Amino acid sequence: MKNITYCHYLDHVCGLKYCLTNKYVKVEYKQTPETFIVEEIIDLDSLNYSNVDGEYILYKLVKKGIDTLYAIRKISRYFKIPESNIKYIGLKDRDSTSIQYISIKKYLIKEKCSSINKLVLDSQNIKLYCVGYINRKLTRKALIGNKFSIKIGEAIHRDVVSDIFKKIIVHGLPSYYGYQRFGTKRYNTHLIGKYIVLKDYSRAVNELLYSLYPRESIDSLLARAMNKLDRIYRLHYERRISRLLRKKKILEDIIFSLRKPLLLLFVEAYLSYLFNEALNKFIETHKWIDDREICVYGPRCNNNKELYYDILLREGLTSFSLIESLRSLGLSGWKREIMLKPINPKILIRNGELWISFILKMGQYATIVLRELFKENLVI
Repeated sequence: MKNITYCHYLDHVCGLKYCLTNKYVKVEYKQTPETFIVEEIIDLDSLNYSNVDGEYILYKLVKKGIDTLYAIRKISRYFKIPESNIKYIGLKDRDSTSIQYISIKKYLIKEKCSSINKLVLDSQNIKLYCVGYINRKLTRKALIGNKFSIKIGEAIHRDVVSDIFKKIIVHGLPSYYGYQRFGTKRYNTHLIGKYIVLKDYSRAVNELLYSLYPRESIDSLLARAMNKLDRIYRLHYERRISRLLRKKKILEDIIFSLRKPLLLLFVEAYLSYLFNEALNKFIETHKWIDDREICVYGPRCNNNKELYYDILLREGLTSFSLIESLRSLGLSGWKREIMLKPINPKILIRNGELWISFILKMGQYATIVLRELFKENLVI
């Protein structure tokens, strides 16, 4: 199986090398909010849930066609509280309909959660429902997994989907970090993180603002090339960096003026790239994959050095320099399973349309399953 490599046009960028089979669904698939639904499954008991009272109010956020950070900004404005007071478990794709949970300390909210599943906020592309109360902070430990429901296309593709799906269930897939971790239009999130780790702040700023990527719109490419940047900066951090550059601020200060979650997003994307490459090396050594774990590099999780040594050398890093950079950012590293196996997989026909559904553990990517099903026909 290991001779099937780079089955999607973004694989080289993200370090996704190996595929399970050379079969694929011969139709293009593009993820949209209508074709891709994801729902968090959380353990309410671990949060000490109550429908009467508690230290935090737990909300269910249903969003469509927007990313999680944008939704959090809108919710913070609605409640007139800082974004940092809103706790959530993970980021969900913009091109999806997603159901996830957030919590806010009770004393910050004027209204009580008077009834379960009460609609609190009904804005464009956002619905916020009150679920009840919890007495423990909402963290990743409460997440059991994510349930995905994905519309594949017409029912005529059922046989090939079923065949590939069965192979995935038996053999598993490499638990790569998916494309959205690195960016799909400007696939440079990990490159920005790399330059931050290397303390090359000039290249980090240049990558953020000026690098050209062919998947961007023509208007965006022209604006970046002609340095007419105000036309294209829709992201708040791009606008902020642009303003600070005009004020001739020190580049290191500009980078570290970013909010810490965003700063860590870049660096963790780079660690994800290093993990993907380490997983490739593991597959080359062990033929395929099993249920072991590999460290995502960090001060408290820096084993598997033999997998990372050549990769770090190629990247212009040593184990020591990487560990020191991560320690200064407060990143300790973590373990990650190297095999992805869908839980409770189903193939369904709804009104003549083919759907698949399955559950993945926290941190696993449905796009890795879609990559195996569609190969280069997966439109990102």
